[in-house]
Amino acid sequence: MGLAEPFGTQEPTHQLVVRERDAIDDADPAGGLAVENRVINVSMRQATAIHLCIDDTLNADRLAHLRETLPGVEDDRVLENATPEYRAELPADADIVTTALSLPESDTAVWLDRLFGLAELAVVTDDSWLYRSVPHETHIREINAEAVEAYLRTLHRELSDIPGTAIVPHGPLASWHTDGYRYELTWDALRERRNEDQWRSISLERLRRVKSEPERSEIVFQWDLPTGGSRVVRGLRRAFGREADISPMRVSIATAEVATVLDALEDLNGRLGYEYEIIE
Repeated sequence: MGLAEPFGTQEPTHQLVVRERDAIDDADPAGGLAVENRVINVSMRQATAIHLCIDDTLNADRLAHLRETLPGVEDDRVLENATPEYRAELPADADIVTTALSLPESDTAVWLDRLFGLAELAVVTDDSWLYRSVPHETHIREINAEAVEAYLRTLHRELSDIPGTAIVPHGPLASWHTDGYRYELTWDALRERRNEDQWRSISLERLRRVKSEPERSEIVFQWDLPTGGSRVVRGLRRAFGREADISPMRVSIATAEVATVLDALEDLNGRLGYEYEIIE
């Protein structure tokens, strides 16, 4: 997976994130694939082409139409993927792509084709990439905000009415070292590394209260305990670092870094609709 040269030298600046909620399906207007389609449509208006790697082993009518309509790419591939690559010229082929990627209600087959039949895609200009995605890998929704002026602002405006959705900087929103540990705040978790090989992670879905204690150079996190699963399952979560059963949790942090962490948490709370309280 990845981008071929010269596009591969341009690192992502941001990523599209969508909270998974039980009441929201992927194809709903606020669901992951429907939101991504809106981002793709905005990106195509700023671009000269979109490259799509399509799994030709799936018998998907809409994707088959793309294969039959769009020219294949051999020597000038944009995507480093083993599946066949096709190029849609923009704006001429925009409607063809939009129709193929759309998600009719209650059509599970189309949803599966969109999720798995489309192996990878990249929206590009002549000399840069704007948006790249691996649909079945929800953490790969990458944005190059430096490619086109006002591109990022346009994306923010497009998604402003969709709850549980945001465009955040690529990578950790804050990171720091203390007491021999490394901490990272991402858009969906607080992560702690005890050594080179072991991370433990606590989902922000469980966060209920954050309080800064500058006189002690600490932030106190109050978490709900994980729900569901047997004692064995909960033990495996702890053993493999997927969840941490800690409530409350005191984390040492330099005074100068407290504001960065609290600002990031407040921004996530507002834009993604988490329900934790922040006390400064």
